[in-house]
Amino acid sequence: MPATVLVGDTLLMVATQAGNGTFTTPTNWTLYNSYTSGTSLRTYVFTKTATGAEGGTSVTFASTVNDDFATTTYAIVGIVTIDAVSSSVNASSSNCLCATVTPATTPGRFLISVYSAGFAAAAGTITVPATQTATTNQKNGAINCITLSTGYEILTSGAATGTRTATLASPSISIGLNIVVTGIGQTGFVAAVTAVTTSTITLSLTRKAGVVPITGTTGYTANVGGAWAGPSGTSGFPINLMATTLTDSSSNRPRINLKSDQTYSMTAGISTGNNGPWQVWGYTTTFGDGTYATIDGGTTGASYVLLTVANFGPSFAWIKFQNNGATGSANGVSVSSHGSFFYRCVFSNVRGAGLGPGAISGPLAVVECEAFGCNQSNTANLGGFVSNTAHMNLTRCISHDNTGSNSNGFVLSGLNIGMTLVDCVADSNGKDGILGSNSGFIFVVNCSCYGNTGAGINIAAGVAQSAIFQNCILSQNGTFGINNSGGQSSSVIQNCAFFSNTSGQTNNLGNFTTLMGTVTLSGDPFTAAASGDFSLNSTAGAGAACRGAGIGTYPTTQGGYGSTLGYPDIGAVQHQDAGGVGGVIFVPNLEGT
Repeated sequence: MPATVLVGDTLLMVATQAGNGTFTTPTNWTLYNSYTSGTSLRTYVFTKTATGAEGGTSVTFASTVNDDFATTTYAIVGIVTIDAVSSSVNASSSNCLCATVTPATTPGRFLISVYSAGFAAAAGTITVPATQTATTNQKNGAINCITLSTGYEILTSGAATGTRTATLASPSISIGLNIVVTGIGQTGFVAAVTAVTTSTITLSLTRKAGVVPITGTTGYTANVGGAWAGPSGTSGFPINLMATTLTDSSSNRPRINLKSDQTYSMTAGISTGNNGPWQVWGYTTTFGDGTYATIDGGTTGASYVLLTVANFGPSFAWIKFQNNGATGSANGVSVSSHGSFFYRCVFSNVRGAGLGPGAISGPLAVVECEAFGCNQSNTANLGGFVSNTAHMNLTRCISHDNTGSNSNGFVLSGLNIGMTLVDCVADSNGKDGILGSNSGFIFVVNCSCYGNTGAGINIAAGVAQSAIFQNCILSQNGTFGINNSGGQSSSVIQNCAFFSNTSGQTNNLGNFTTLMGTVTLSGDPFTAAASGDFSLNSTAGAGAACRGAGIGTYPTTQGGYGSTLGYPDIGAVQHQDAGGVGGVIFVPNLEGT
């Protein structure tokens, strides 16, 4: 490996093999392709995104027979991809030809030519064209020696490259590759300024994000200092460029502050490009002041996902995501990687789910967020918040007025995954407040489901659904408070309160559902649910019957401890006793320190 490798760099390794043994791709590398001349000479191209620990290390190849290998590795600063490749398998000759290749994308790329040959003597060398910067000849084997050499050059246009020809020390069979490399999915480069003179500006290659310009190229426009434009139209900058490496000299977590002095109007979706942790926060006057910035996708044309979180660990706070087209059923925000965090975000007026994870591999945390006017396509099993491929943890979230006949507040739709709801509210949705529509686990504690057209909670998945509902209020829903429509769900309903659900408190609980400690109310328990106030009133048999009535008993221990007993309310919003002037206000530490 090169002596210096930075986190996020692209490693491109070429290897030449003499022999016909089968080998295993090295750990953490991806085989791009292989190229063969007969049975005695093969060349391979591998790629890897660097962790930063590779500098000066070696790579081990394991083959089924005792073959010879020669390798060369490039560490390319920034995220790049192989854009186009041409290959030439050359008969025995004194020249190694690399066929012309035409770049597939725009300029701002370079060409790596790979020349590999087998010689009858160990002294075989390859001389690359004078127009290219050459690497050292890599040789291996005393008999049937293989030699690998590469050269690179900057490409200044998108035209075909033409052929590249290296000279061999003696006639030999050979393989030639022309590899065009370019940046992927990102435009622009941002870096910290480390020094300034009257003629030069020096930029850091460690505190940076984006595709590093190639030394020697021209035609770039640079801005020094000032505010960024923010996402608009088809440009996702700077969200699509954000990276953990874009930090300051104290290594503070990088953050984009989106100012609320405008609506960020999009015509195409934004996709993240790098792993976190990094942050995007809205603000108005002072960074982190808790006011909202708005990303708007418009109300015309085919729907599209406003934001796709494709990488591990970013967090978003005080952002409104609204509108994403007029047809189709695309989600407002889709998360396809784990470890993301949404705080005080709003998802509204979108064609599909407000927040709906994609092919996600781990948990997603959502705190104090709101969804309304979602699922305008009225697609089955959608709603404000949808957990379909991994565990979604929601705390103090509200999903309301998702009004289509198939629109729910919260949906567990993925197979063998989970959803946890704590202190959440499902209000006035066109179907169910909380829907379990597939086999998985759902845990709902201290939640309130009010005025939904269907059931407050509907377990529709059947025998494999596992659920626990505890200290919840089911009030004035259009069918049942809790409906086990799938039948025989393995569920526990514990200490939940019911009021005036049209079809009754529960339905079809089956043999596998346990009902423990039902509280039947004689009046509406909420202060003003119709206007969004779900605090408990003080009316006897209504809100008063839910105050301090939640389960708070801990198990009796056998190790000499005394009993522990708490007195939570039933429902999402806890009441405040009169006379209390002290207390603690908890604010999540979004800085992660």
